[in-house]
Amino acid sequence: MRSGLLCLLISVCASTAAAQSDSLHANAMPSTNAVYAELGGSALYYSFNYDRMVFTTVGYRVGFSLVEANDQHWAVLLPVFINFLPGIGPQSTSSFELDAGFVYHSSGVSIWYETADNSGVYYSLGVGFRYQSADDGILFRITLTPLFFSDQIIPYGAVSFGCAF
Repeated sequence: MRSGLLCLLISVCASTAAAQSDSLHANAMPSTNAVYAELGGSALYYSFNYDRMVFTTVGYRVGFSLVEANDQHWAVLLPVFINFLPGIGPQSTSSFELDAGFVYHSSGVSIWYETADNSGVYYSLGVGFRYQSADDGILFRITLTPLFFSDQIIPYGAVSFGCAF
């Protein structure tokens, strides 16, 4: 009797795990990776970004921007963000997008007419719209990205174009 119940329990657990695995694949996003150029946004001027969805609606992005500093050398900006796409799925090509993160900047970068003497970090949030084509991999984003510095908050925005794969 006990061995029969044990076999029944094991088979139910195995079939439930298989069904969950199938449903996870059925609900997976068509493209989990993206590369895109962002104009404006968290890196101030522009940035090139890699975006990866870790779960169906949660992912991260890392970027890179290189700008000329005030003393004829190049300054680096590195945005690092976590993003949340609550409406994305296999049948949807567009979604509301939320993200939050920080941007590392090297010394000498000009931030709103003030030059940063030292390297440092500032923070940003993002609220916007994301279109990600399931067929041909086109990615378009438009976001409101307020920037949080130690002494001020600056409303800002961004437009992004790229491809998802």
